Amino acid sequence: LESSQYLSFLTTRNLMLFIMFLIVLVASVTVSSAMIMLVLEKQAEIAILKSLGGQPAGIAMVFILAGGVTGTIGSLIGLTAGALAALRVNDIIGGIEWLGNLVAAAWWQVSGQAAQHPFEAIRILNPAFYLERIPIDVRLPDLLVMGGLTVFLSMLASFFPARRAARLRPLQIFRKV
Repeated sequence: LESSQYLSFLTTRNLMLFIMFLIVLVASVTVSSAMIMLVLEKQAEIAILKSLGGQPAGIAMVFILAGGVTGTIGSLIGLTAGALAALRVNDIIGGIEWLGNLVAAAWWQVSGQAAQHPFEAIRILNPAFYLERIPIDVRLPDLLVMGGLTVFLSMLASFFPARRAARLRPLQIFRKV
């Protein structure tokens, strides 16, 4: 009966999943950039470790684990903030509407528009087009999967800088210093 509305909800859901994927992808590129900078800044220390007998695999593992820790901390912060925002999204939208109406009504009075026609309240989610309230269902397994994928992508993004750190030659670095 409401197939067009159902299709609209499904399309919106898929679009939101795609946007979340892009956000996580950008975050993993940021982790990779941070790891590249860390390798560049720590070249002298890496050279000392390698000259003392540090194995390339061990040095690479340090940077991969650093990317994993960064991803874990970022994932915990992001999932917590996202879950809290999702659970309170209706209140957040209501607060934005209230603040917007407060500012718009004050401007309406100051600009002299009130004499010409009455003020109409701002509605972010117009019931003619959207649901009155957004139904939220935060599932712990979904959060765990997203958190795990985020940490995995962070570690994967750290792989290339870690490989670069493992390939550094101590003698070339000591000549630069």
